[in-house]
Amino acid sequence: MTEKVKIVTLGCEKNLVDSEIMSGLIDRRGYSLVDDRDDATVIIVNTCGFIDAAKEESVNTILELAELKESGKLKALIVSGCLTQRYKQALMEEMPEIDGIVGTGDFHNITQIVDEAVKGKKPVYVGNPVFNYEQVLPRKLSTARYTAYVKIAEGCDNNCTFCSIPLMRGKFRSRSIESIVEEVKGSRVDGVEWVRLHYAYPGFFTDELIDMIASNPKICKYVDMPLQHSEDAILKRMRRPGRNRDIRELIAKIRSRIPDVSLRTSLIVGFPGETEEDFERLCDFVREIKFDRLGVFTYSQEEDTPASRLPDQVAEDVKEWRANTLMEIQRTVANENSGKYIGKVLDVLVERYDGRSDVYVGRSQFDAPEIDGEVFVTNCSGNIGDIAKVRITHAFEYDLTGEAVL
Repeated sequence: MTEKVKIVTLGCEKNLVDSEIMSGLIDRRGYSLVDDRDDATVIIVNTCGFIDAAKEESVNTILELAELKESGKLKALIVSGCLTQRYKQALMEEMPEIDGIVGTGDFHNITQIVDEAVKGKKPVYVGNPVFNYEQVLPRKLSTARYTAYVKIAEGCDNNCTFCSIPLMRGKFRSRSIESIVEEVKGSRVDGVEWVRLHYAYPGFFTDELIDMIASNPKICKYVDMPLQHSEDAILKRMRRPGRNRDIRELIAKIRSRIPDVSLRTSLIVGFPGETEEDFERLCDFVREIKFDRLGVFTYSQEEDTPASRLPDQVAEDVKEWRANTLMEIQRTVANENSGKYIGKVLDVLVERYDGRSDVYVGRSQFDAPEIDGEVFVTNCSGNIGDIAKVRITHAFEYDLTGEAVL
């Protein structure tokens, strides 16, 4: 009997790409990919293990799906991704529900793992993550027909003291430019109009890159560059590149060379040793810089990272209060920032129709999927996947409304 496989993806876009490659390999093997988990004879959970909340979600998802062995058609439950790479031994010992384990550098062996798992062999493929996929591997895109993610590199060598990515994804390894270009050319996305860069590292944000974003009309005027903090003492403890002065100079350079750029960053509050004075200065920094988009995370004490052993750990309730306080400041900033779009005509990628409100919903080049705001469009006669001209009439903290320019 042909196995019916369901892949459940948790975590970031890197995991999504890995799942799409596994889907392509499974499809090429001749197994059926199914959407409904109740129909699946094999389920693969591609996990996240970045912070405590992600680990908890991954474990809960595994346990929930394991129940289908009793109530459904499930024969084998396979777990892949960052959680398995980091906690292989614990998963093997504490979760007998799992029938196969795959690390972040071994997912290209997924068909062999499925074959072994359904035979009850309990395969474990978790080695040193050195694999880097190339465009020759099959990949079934799971995103809408007009968009796709392209993974250009894997792993990290920067060794920030708070971060467990090197433990889960291995050392930095980049794909070749030729491989990336060939993948884009061979994708189902025809006539690429927008290219959006994610996860830029401030220490390597060069003048050449700034000028390329500024001059190329197909590159979104959007910079996603996690800074993590503003204060020198904290940045040093985090082992981050540069200091407050360097960050300010880089932001000023980006904004001067890329007109109307949308600048997104992420910040961590409650890092070990962060004082009230450090936090107040971070708040002042956010008020002053006025980021267009901001994500705030509480520090997660990840085992086996240098920061987990630092003194002066901050209490959880203090972390939560600081995160909420900083996001309240950002809401005021975002409300002020969004007003600049009123009266302007923006290109909006139309992504869905909201029948209850009778409006189309999409994104401008200044908003990334999932994490940023949306544009609600009235009087739109285009199709899903089209880029429409929209005159903005109202602005809110994160979202905009407007009318299609016919």
